[in-house]
Amino acid sequence: METQAKPSIWEGVTPYHVLVLIIASCGWLFDCMDQRIFVLGRESALKELLTGQGGDVTHELKPYIGWATMWMIFGWATGGIIFGSLSDKIGRV
Repeated sequence: METQAKPSIWEGVTPYHVLVLIIASCGWLFDCMDQRIFVLGRESALKELLTGQGGDVTHELKPYIGWATMWMIFGWATGGIIFGSLSDKIGRV
């Protein structure tokens, strides 16, 4: 009785496949970094924008934070749909 060795998970993976994986991972990393920077900076940015009228605006920030987040997510989704379909049409040979 002869046993067959299990094929390696890396069998058939070329350096080009590894390069594509690295590039896609960097794209995902920078896309998520953009969102994280927005989340970290939105409260202080909105405080600075809203204190032009003077006074304490801390209690008024919550609705503005929600609106800013909503527009960021809307732009993120819209950009994904538009540029995703555009790159799908242009990128296919």
